[in-house]
Amino acid sequence: MSAGKERERPKLTPEVKESPTDRSNSSDEQFPEAVAELQQLHIFNPNTKVDFEELRVAIAENLGRFRKHEEYLTFLADLIWSLCIPLKPGDVEDFARGLALLACKRRQLIDDAMNERPEEAVKRPAPEPAEEKGGERQRAKLFIAGYRPFG
Repeated sequence: MSAGKERERPKLTPEVKESPTDRSNSSDEQFPEAVAELQQLHIFNPNTKVDFEELRVAIAENLGRFRKHEEYLTFLADLIWSLCIPLKPGDVEDFARGLALLACKRRQLIDDAMNERPEEAVKRPAPEPAEEKGGERQRAKLFIAGYRPFG
């Protein structure tokens, strides 16, 4: 987020600060029907690594559809913030390092794309040096150009 659009984050309550291993989410109390509905779906009850991968893909695809909305970045930042609150500080630092690495890779991809020349096929090979002034190559160029000093 840019400095102008940065929002103030909610303060961590003493309860959250003192219990870093508490994994409960406040959305359970705010929207019990929606949480119960989601928990009925198989994909929202992951048990294995493959299940978590399927959940990640499903969430990324569904949330990615809203990428063009102007509220999307704020929503995503708040979502990540709320998901990281119950994590241990070391886990949050690992997550932040992962995001920083992603930002560097994305920036590098963009820089590489900007530096590529769109028409690589237009490159002409460097001219070969003529063996001697007036050699075969030079005469052929002059002949093609229409200049015929001989004959």
